[in-house]
Amino acid sequence: KGFVVLSRDSYVAKVNGMLGCADMYEKSDITTDDLDKQTCTTTKTITRNKLPPKLVHALLPHNSRTSQFYGLPKDHKPGLPLRPVVSACSSPTSNVSLLLERILNQLLEFVPAHLSSTAECLHELRSIGSLPSDCIVASLDVVSLYSNVPVNESIDAVMELLDVHRRDVDMFYLSLSDVRELLSFVLDSNYFMFDRTMFRQRRGLAMGNHLAPPMAIIFMSKLESEALSLFPWKPRLYRRYIDDCLLVWLHGLSKLMEFFDFMNSRHPDIKFTIEHTLQHDSHTISYLDLSLSVEGGVIQSELFVKPSHSGVHLSYQSALPIEVKRSVANEQFRRADNSATTQHGRERGFQKIEQLLKDNHYPQQVIHAAKQHASTPRRPPNNTRRQTFTSILKLPFVNDRLARDVRRTVRSFSKDVRVVFQSGQSLKDMLVSSTFSSAECPREVYRREKGRGRPVECRACDAGLRDGRCMSKGVVYSMSCSVCGAEYVGETERSVRERFQEHYRQAKSHTPLTPWGQHYALYHNTQQHPSTPVIPFNKALIVAKEVSLVNRRIREAVVIRERRPTVNNDCGWRLLDTV
Repeated sequence: KGFVVLSRDSYVAKVNGMLGCADMYEKSDITTDDLDKQTCTTTKTITRNKLPPKLVHALLPHNSRTSQFYGLPKDHKPGLPLRPVVSACSSPTSNVSLLLERILNQLLEFVPAHLSSTAECLHELRSIGSLPSDCIVASLDVVSLYSNVPVNESIDAVMELLDVHRRDVDMFYLSLSDVRELLSFVLDSNYFMFDRTMFRQRRGLAMGNHLAPPMAIIFMSKLESEALSLFPWKPRLYRRYIDDCLLVWLHGLSKLMEFFDFMNSRHPDIKFTIEHTLQHDSHTISYLDLSLSVEGGVIQSELFVKPSHSGVHLSYQSALPIEVKRSVANEQFRRADNSATTQHGRERGFQKIEQLLKDNHYPQQVIHAAKQHASTPRRPPNNTRRQTFTSILKLPFVNDRLARDVRRTVRSFSKDVRVVFQSGQSLKDMLVSSTFSSAECPREVYRREKGRGRPVECRACDAGLRDGRCMSKGVVYSMSCSVCGAEYVGETERSVRERFQEHYRQAKSHTPLTPWGQHYALYHNTQQHPSTPVIPFNKALIVAKEVSLVNRRIREAVVIRERRPTVNNDCGWRLLDTV
């Protein structure tokens, strides 16, 4: 993990270079509101009378966010190319994607070559038994897997596997045709925005889509299963972690290269690169975070750290509890210990981890203790001795001394309360965002586009938060009833526009147990007061901006205590009385 600073012009030029590929991307006139409508219609049509109403409601989009395109710099490659990623969190189809992902993930246990972790890879290698001294270990890497996976073929592969194992998979009352329709809709609705321009990905799977990993894994399973069944020479072991394939080959180098060429001929869009142990004088290859070699018919492994690794890890000077830093050091040495099959490999792995921790300012005593911890066999967990807590107290972390004092004080009052400390914003949180341009109010976009699409309502703009202020996030706000002037104070992590839309729906439907729902039901029932205005709020103000939830809730409670708004159901967080 490195830190890269690019000029805006350079970043935009690189992204526009990728988006300019007409074979992969195209501009679109669709809006997020249009996608919301399409998702609602499709989801309701397919799931009607099959899923519980609450689940159907949860699948529908609510206050959707437009998917955002961004590029991750590959700082280990010349020219600093970007890796395309689509941030689809809270997008119109994200809820449906999550449901489909839960169905597809259940199928991965039926993918013969699938690897889920380094630990599973080590288990496979250590259980393979003795091998000839001239065996070859090789890795095949799929070139740009996600962007080259054909969507229709991947859906066919998923449906074939799902049909075979439908009795072993929880399909949430959906039929095979329902799953196919939803997959087709979600993967065809691959829209995103960059610099306030909408695009659609024409082929492949978007990195960042919940469905991309299981879809790619299952598609590759079908491709490789057919290839392995047709090629006359079989590998002793064939496993794959998404796009990285591992082979143990017993038939010589020439047959291995024939197999490599055969794999590259199986599909016009799927191509491989190869690395094998006979390519290097050291007779080693890297796979995941392992360095693999063959010595005397035995596959040896040890920890591998890429030469391009930045060396950046959790710093010992970071504002986190000491227990977190000790745990990081322990797990790093444990990883090196688990990866090694020889004592020399273990020592080399320990040296790499020790240097990594030193570069991140870990003191020698912490490093030494972590080494000792990794060398001690793990004891099975004793759940009978584990203390149970009746409640949890979450507090912001300041420093270790204060944390110890707080824990000691809480323990003196009650041993049933667990104190948990939360870190504040990191540098990454403050500087990195998937959204390239500042968010615009959809109403302003509609007006700028001269009425193209559907008119968009914005209750925050109606209440006075215009000029983009309605898109502010992480704020404490106040608003008043446009009929009687009663005030409400609240806080939100999301945009003010989304929160005001919720308030409007609650007021309109008189939703029980909500401040504005109860207020309009009691004082402004439309049957008793037919003159109730369409716009229920006015005099909206952003009182404060606070990114931290703790600070925001405290600020909200302070404002409530000062103003005593009559619409609020409670006073927010309870504060100590002032002296």
